[in-house]
Amino acid sequence: MTEIIDNRLNKYFPKAFVYIGYALIGYGLLYLFIKILIGLGLIIIGIYLSFSFNGIQIDSKKKKFKKYSSFFGWKKGIWESYNDYPYLTMLEITEKETGYSRGQVEFTSKYKVYRVCLLNNSHREKIILKNFKNKELASKSAKEFANKLNVKLTVYSPKISEKTRLRKQKR
Repeated sequence: MTEIIDNRLNKYFPKAFVYIGYALIGYGLLYLFIKILIGLGLIIIGIYLSFSFNGIQIDSKKKKFKKYSSFFGWKKGIWESYNDYPYLTMLEITEKETGYSRGQVEFTSKYKVYRVCLLNNSHREKIILKNFKNKELASKSAKEFANKLNVKLTVYSPKISEKTRLRKQKR
């Protein structure tokens, strides 16, 4: 029997819609006592908004992966080979979310995310395997993924083409 690694990567909808989904579930529960159909409709829409997510499944025996979106527990995606991705790395990313109030005041939140990714030979294409908030946990997980998937753990250093090199020299 094959062992399939299944990782949730992120929510399908932005945080604002996820919170709206939670509110719809709450209102739906209240409406269940007044009008059952309206209550059920609100709950279903709320569940859809709040609990849909993106993820990845990895089958290390068959050397395949599937990026998927999950709605109501059903995972939709296509299986692909990861033979063209012989390297694995950990990237430190700063993610930023921006929102606006009704008075058009901007509010921004930034946070660091550590991603474990498969890389192709040129390091230009990546497959995100898992996101972490903790650097030590991400580093430990990267080593485990490298062993399970039989790929080389490396430092991210994309190869620069000759055309790009010449363009940078002209500056």
